[in-house]
Amino acid sequence: MASVAFRSAKVAASPGAKDRYSHAGVALARGEAGQTKASEPAVLLLADSKDDLPTLASRLAAEGYRVERSDQSGIHAGLERFHTVVVYVHQPLVPGVETALIDYARGGGRLLVLHHAIASAKMANPRWLAFLGISLAPRDAAKYPWHVSGGVTFTMVNLAPEHLVTMTRQFPES
Repeated sequence: MASVAFRSAKVAASPGAKDRYSHAGVALARGEAGQTKASEPAVLLLADSKDDLPTLASRLAAEGYRVERSDQSGIHAGLERFHTVVVYVHQPLVPGVETALIDYARGGGRLLVLHHAIASAKMANPRWLAFLGISLAPRDAAKYPWHVSGGVTFTMVNLAPEHLVTMTRQFPES
């Protein structure tokens, strides 16, 4: 397995929900010792819309990757041509897409699974969850029941402001 090294970049943390993954995505899309592999420059961003993850797409392009963006309708076999596949799909995975992603990862591909790609809608994809080693309890589970809230006001507190994932300041130059 290739080791992943994070190369700091001077990029402000994104406040938008669809682009908050730009730093982690760049870190995980890199090869050995943080070097770009010229023979595998393509990164696929698979999301609900081809317009999702704009900051990640532009950051990867700035790092020299060819970025392709797709929704599930554009995914079939042949993912091995991608250096990394990033999955940010809220809806259940279409069976052919599920199979293509699992085959890609089992064949040695770099699969970066973000947020909703492992959330409640994926209960419709038990094979996907088993592949990822994740189990989700149903909403009405006796232990740890959950629900989706909307139209509410809440306050978030950053308990780890110096952590890479939660920092809100710019990264230092490397």
